[in-house]
Amino acid sequence: MITKIGEIIPGVIEKITRGKPIKVKKLFPEFWETLVGKETASHTRIKGLKRGTLYVLVDSSPHLSHLLMEKEKILTQLKKSVTGIKEIKFKAR
Repeated sequence: MITKIGEIIPGVIEKITRGKPIKVKKLFPEFWETLVGKETASHTRIKGLKRGTLYVLVDSSPHLSHLLMEKEKILTQLKKSVTGIKEIKFKAR
C-alpha cells in the first residue's frame, strides 16, 4: 500500500513540534527535511523570513522547478506549523 506524503507530514510535524506552532528561527533541518524530503532538502538552504515570507535558496533549476510545483502543498503545511508564515519564495543560487 502506498501512502501519500500529505497523509504523513501532519503526523510528523505534530510529533516534532508536540502540537505547538514553532517559530521560524527554530525551523530546524529535520523539520524542513521532513517537509520536502531528504533529497530535496539537501539542495536547499533557508535564507530567512521577512514580513511573513520565507526565503529558500535552491542550488539547481531542476530542484527549483520541483519546489515550485509543490509550493502550495509546502506552504499549506508550513502555515499549519510555523507561526508568521504567509508566503514562501524559492530562488536559485
